[in-house]
Amino acid sequence: MLSKPTHRAWRLRRRKAQVSAVATILGLLLVVTFIANYISTTLPNQMAVNDLNHEILVENQLGRLQSSLVAASSTGKVGVEVSQPLTLGSAGAPPFANPDGATIFAGSVLANLTVSYSVRGPTSAIPIVLGGAPGSLVTAQLSNTYIPYAMIAFDEGAIAFSQAGGYPIMVDGPSITYTGTAATLWIPEFVGSIGATSGLGTVDLTFRLLSVEKFAVPGGGYTLPTSTSAEINLTIASPYAQAWSHFFTTSSSFSTLTQTCTPTVVCTGAFQVGEALGIVKLTIPMTGLHTLTVTTAEFAIGIS
Repeated sequence: MLSKPTHRAWRLRRRKAQVSAVATILGLLLVVTFIANYISTTLPNQMAVNDLNHEILVENQLGRLQSSLVAASSTGKVGVEVSQPLTLGSAGAPPFANPDGATIFAGSVLANLTVSYSVRGPTSAIPIVLGGAPGSLVTAQLSNTYIPYAMIAFDEGAIAFSQAGGYPIMVDGPSITYTGTAATLWIPEFVGSIGATSGLGTVDLTFRLLSVEKFAVPGGGYTLPTSTSAEINLTIASPYAQAWSHFFTTSSSFSTLTQTCTPTVVCTGAFQVGEALGIVKLTIPMTGLHTLTVTTAEFAIGIS
């Protein structure tokens, strides 16, 4: 009896192997296409949201710091300590994208807020009272990859924000109020240095109240001047001068007051990476004031 040929079975097996290889290649192509589409579209959008959320988080953390320092000053208890964590790293999207980090540094020592005014003393003399706060600037530089890098700063008691090529804005205004009959000013001053710290973790900014001086008029034998030319002069030297100027211009309390901002390149141009300083001057008339309160608080600053 003749045996049946076997070459057909081998041919069938060969075809099955070919189909299996083609299916594997097609499967790999689908996976590669999916990953490529994720990396080129979904991932950048997700990471951009992560960077934006990180900016909002740091803004809120510095906002809480502002409130905590004002509250510590109001107690008048020298030695009281305030701590505020700052998150350096954004959220990542492992294994495709690492978190974006940040750097915390002290900023320009030339930045300051100065206030000058006159009052009537117990002997009817008119002494000049000066207040100043050199170097009250803590800056967080966020090294964003998927959106423009951002600078967020605690600047002389205010929270300012800017991005590369953008224009600085005021996130939280300073603790300065004027109603026409009352004016209050809170002036912080930092002693010490935090250096520069970079990374992805969380750092703690620490502050200890060294001194606090509250000068309230009328009170203590001092009264407000009666001259119609008497005024309070505020001078702010800041890399975020444009944000300060815009804040005063758009605030219902300060928009009608006399204000100047120089130089033009800082006050109207895009944010300068080198932190060029602008000078903002605001004049508050003392005519009509019933009360004036100026609080100067000095803090020792550290980082851990």
